Amino acid sequence: MLRLSSRVPLLAPVAAVVLALLAIADPVAAQAPPAPAPQAETRRATTTTMGDTGLWFVPTAEILPARRWSLSAYRVNFDYDQGYTDVSNWPVTFALGLGDRAEIFGAWTVVTRIDRDLRPLFLTARSDYGGLVNEYPFVRDGWSQGVGDLWVGGKVNLLSQWRLAPASVAVRGMVKLPAGSRDEGTGTRPAA
Repeated sequence: MLRLSSRVPLLAPVAAVVLALLAIADPVAAQAPPAPAPQAETRRATTTTMGDTGLWFVPTAEILPARRWSLSAYRVNFDYDQGYTDVSNWPVTFALGLGDRAEIFGAWTVVTRIDRDLRPLFLTARSDYGGLVNEYPFVRDGWSQGVGDLWVGGKVNLLSQWRLAPASVAVRGMVKLPAGSRDEGTGTRPAA
Protein backbone atom coordinates (compact mmCIF):
# COMPACT_ATOMS: atom_id res chain seq x y z
CA MET A 1 0.00 0.00 0.00
CA LEU A 2 1.33 3.36 -1.05
CA ARG A 3 0.98 6.08 1.50
CA LEU A 4 1.37 9.75 0.52
CA SER A 5 2.34 12.51 2.88
CA SER A 6 -0.23 14.97 4.21
CA ARG A 7 1.00 17.65 1.76
CA VAL A 8 -0.09 15.86 -1.38
CA PRO A 9 -3.87 16.37 -0.95
CA LEU A 10 -3.34 20.19 -0.66
CA LEU A 11 -0.89 20.31 -3.53
CA ALA A 12 -3.28 18.88 -6.09
CA PRO A 13 -6.05 21.54 -5.80
CA VAL A 14 -3.52 24.40 -5.73
CA ALA A 15 -1.81 23.06 -8.84
CA ALA A 16 -5.18 22.72 -10.59
CA VAL A 17 -6.10 26.36 -9.82
CA VAL A 18 -2.70 27.64 -11.02
CA LEU A 19 -2.98 25.65 -14.26
CA ALA A 20 -6.54 26.93 -14.84
CA LEU A 21 -5.44 30.54 -14.34
CA LEU A 22 -2.51 30.11 -16.72
CA ALA A 23 -4.81 28.59 -19.34
CA ILE A 24 -7.20 31.56 -19.36
CA ALA A 25 -4.58 34.33 -19.02
CA ASP A 26 -3.91 36.50 -22.07
CA PRO A 27 -0.33 36.79 -23.24
CA VAL A 28 1.32 40.17 -22.77
CA ALA A 29 1.90 42.09 -25.99
CA ALA A 30 2.92 45.63 -26.83
CA GLN A 31 -0.02 47.88 -27.51
CA ALA A 32 -0.24 50.94 -29.69
CA PRO A 33 -1.21 54.12 -27.83
CA PRO A 34 -4.92 54.92 -28.07
CA ALA A 35 -5.99 57.44 -30.67
CA PRO A 36 -6.51 60.90 -29.16
CA ALA A 37 -10.11 61.83 -28.51
CA PRO A 38 -11.56 64.95 -30.12
CA GLN A 39 -10.47 68.04 -28.20
CA ALA A 40 -13.99 69.03 -27.25
CA GLU A 41 -14.44 65.72 -25.42
CA THR A 42 -11.23 65.84 -23.35
CA ARG A 43 -12.37 68.66 -21.03
CA ARG A 44 -14.34 66.69 -18.49
CA ALA A 45 -15.40 68.73 -15.48
CA THR A 46 -18.10 69.33 -12.94
CA THR A 47 -19.17 72.48 -11.12
CA THR A 48 -18.35 73.87 -7.70
CA THR A 49 -21.05 75.08 -5.35
CA MET A 50 -20.34 78.59 -6.69
CA GLY A 51 -20.97 77.51 -10.30
CA ASP A 52 -17.48 77.60 -11.84
CA THR A 53 -15.62 74.59 -13.18
CA GLY A 54 -14.17 72.46 -10.39
CA LEU A 55 -15.21 69.83 -7.88
CA TRP A 56 -17.47 70.59 -4.88
CA PHE A 57 -15.71 73.48 -3.12
CA VAL A 58 -12.45 73.38 -5.10
CA PRO A 59 -12.31 75.45 -8.29
CA THR A 60 -9.90 74.40 -11.02
CA ALA A 61 -8.11 76.51 -13.62
CA GLU A 62 -9.96 74.75 -16.45
CA ILE A 63 -13.06 76.32 -17.97
CA LEU A 64 -16.04 75.31 -20.07
CA PRO A 65 -15.48 75.17 -23.83
CA ALA A 66 -16.88 78.04 -25.90
CA ARG A 67 -20.69 78.22 -26.03
CA ARG A 68 -21.08 75.34 -23.56
CA TRP A 69 -23.11 75.83 -20.40
CA SER A 70 -23.83 74.10 -17.13
CA LEU A 71 -26.67 74.23 -14.64
CA SER A 72 -26.73 72.45 -11.29
CA ALA A 73 -28.29 72.44 -7.83
CA TYR A 74 -26.71 71.57 -4.51
CA ARG A 75 -27.39 71.27 -0.83
CA VAL A 76 -24.51 72.64 1.23
CA ASN A 77 -24.32 72.41 5.03
CA PHE A 78 -22.07 74.33 7.43
CA ASP A 79 -21.79 74.06 11.21
CA TYR A 80 -20.49 77.03 13.20
CA ASP A 81 -19.40 77.06 16.83
CA GLN A 82 -20.98 80.45 17.47
CA GLY A 83 -24.38 79.71 18.93
CA TYR A 84 -24.14 76.06 17.85
CA THR A 85 -25.40 77.26 14.46
CA ASP A 86 -26.32 74.92 11.62
CA VAL A 87 -26.69 76.52 8.17
CA SER A 88 -28.06 74.74 5.11
CA ASN A 89 -27.96 76.38 1.68
CA TRP A 90 -29.62 75.23 -1.52
CA PRO A 91 -27.83 77.09 -4.36
CA VAL A 92 -28.70 76.88 -8.04
CA THR A 93 -25.55 77.39 -10.11
CA PHE A 94 -24.89 78.29 -13.73
CA ALA A 95 -21.87 78.76 -15.99
CA LEU A 96 -21.25 79.71 -19.62
CA GLY A 97 -18.06 79.22 -21.62
CA LEU A 98 -16.93 82.31 -23.53
CA GLY A 99 -14.45 82.18 -26.40
CA ASP A 100 -12.53 79.09 -25.23
CA ARG A 101 -10.50 81.07 -22.64
CA ALA A 102 -13.10 82.42 -20.20
CA GLU A 103 -16.28 81.52 -18.41
CA ILE A 104 -18.86 83.45 -16.46
CA PHE A 105 -20.58 81.71 -13.57
CA GLY A 106 -22.84 82.29 -10.63
CA ALA A 107 -24.78 80.81 -7.78
CA TRP A 108 -28.04 81.95 -6.27
CA THR A 109 -28.94 80.48 -2.92
CA VAL A 110 -32.68 79.97 -3.36
CA VAL A 111 -33.11 78.66 0.20
CA THR A 112 -31.01 79.39 3.27
CA ARG A 113 -31.98 77.71 6.55
CA ILE A 114 -30.28 78.81 9.77
CA ASP A 115 -30.80 76.94 13.05
CA ARG A 116 -29.16 78.54 16.08
CA ASP A 117 -29.42 76.24 19.10
CA LEU A 118 -27.91 78.39 21.85
CA ARG A 119 -30.39 80.00 24.30
CA PRO A 120 -30.30 82.88 24.92
CA LEU A 121 -29.24 83.54 21.33
CA PHE A 122 -26.32 85.81 22.21
CA LEU A 123 -24.31 85.30 25.38
CA THR A 124 -21.83 87.56 27.09
CA ALA A 125 -18.32 88.12 25.76
CA ARG A 126 -16.95 85.51 28.19
CA SER A 127 -18.78 82.71 26.44
CA ASP A 128 -16.82 80.52 24.02
CA TYR A 129 -19.90 79.82 21.90
CA GLY A 130 -21.87 83.07 21.90
CA GLY A 131 -21.54 85.79 19.30
CA LEU A 132 -22.41 86.30 15.66
CA VAL A 133 -21.81 84.01 12.73
CA ASN A 134 -19.70 86.19 10.41
CA GLU A 135 -21.40 84.95 7.23
CA TYR A 136 -24.89 85.74 8.61
CA PRO A 137 -24.52 88.72 10.95
CA PHE A 138 -28.19 89.82 10.82
CA VAL A 139 -29.78 86.64 12.21
CA ARG A 140 -31.93 87.54 15.23
CA ASP A 141 -33.94 84.34 15.81
CA GLY A 142 -33.29 80.71 16.67
CA TRP A 143 -34.77 79.63 13.32
CA SER A 144 -34.48 81.55 10.04
CA GLN A 145 -35.36 80.51 6.54
CA GLY A 146 -35.40 82.59 3.37
CA VAL A 147 -33.71 83.49 0.12
CA GLY A 148 -29.92 83.84 0.20
CA ASP A 149 -27.44 85.97 -1.71
CA LEU A 150 -26.46 85.88 -5.38
CA TRP A 151 -22.81 85.41 -6.40
CA VAL A 152 -21.58 86.23 -9.92
CA GLY A 153 -18.06 85.74 -11.20
CA GLY A 154 -15.72 85.17 -14.08
CA LYS A 155 -12.66 83.05 -14.73
CA VAL A 156 -9.99 83.60 -17.41
CA ASN A 157 -7.79 80.63 -18.30
CA LEU A 158 -4.15 81.66 -18.89
CA LEU A 159 -2.54 78.21 -19.23
CA SER A 160 -4.44 75.01 -19.81
CA GLN A 161 -3.54 71.34 -19.71
CA TRP A 162 -6.20 70.96 -22.36
CA ARG A 163 -3.86 72.98 -24.61
CA LEU A 164 -0.98 70.69 -23.55
CA ALA A 165 0.60 73.12 -21.06
CA PRO A 166 2.36 71.44 -18.11
CA ALA A 167 -0.09 73.02 -15.66
CA SER A 168 -3.31 75.01 -15.65
CA VAL A 169 -3.43 78.61 -14.42
CA ALA A 170 -6.46 80.90 -14.27
CA VAL A 171 -7.58 84.18 -12.74
CA ARG A 172 -10.94 84.12 -10.99
CA GLY A 173 -13.02 86.90 -9.46
CA MET A 174 -16.42 86.96 -7.76
CA VAL A 175 -18.89 89.56 -6.52
CA LYS A 176 -21.65 89.01 -3.96
CA LEU A 177 -24.93 90.73 -4.74
CA PRO A 178 -26.94 91.06 -1.51
CA ALA A 179 -30.23 89.48 -2.52
CA GLY A 180 -30.97 87.66 0.74
CA SER A 181 -34.05 88.10 2.87
CA ARG A 182 -33.83 91.23 5.02
CA ASP A 183 -36.42 90.09 7.55
CA GLU A 184 -34.92 86.64 8.14
CA GLY A 185 -31.23 87.65 8.07
CA THR A 186 -30.37 84.93 5.54
CA GLY A 187 -28.23 87.28 3.46
CA THR A 188 -25.96 90.24 3.93
CA ARG A 189 -28.60 92.98 3.58
CA PRO A 190 -29.41 94.59 6.94
CA ALA A 191 -33.03 94.74 8.02
CA ALA A 192 -34.85 97.88 6.87
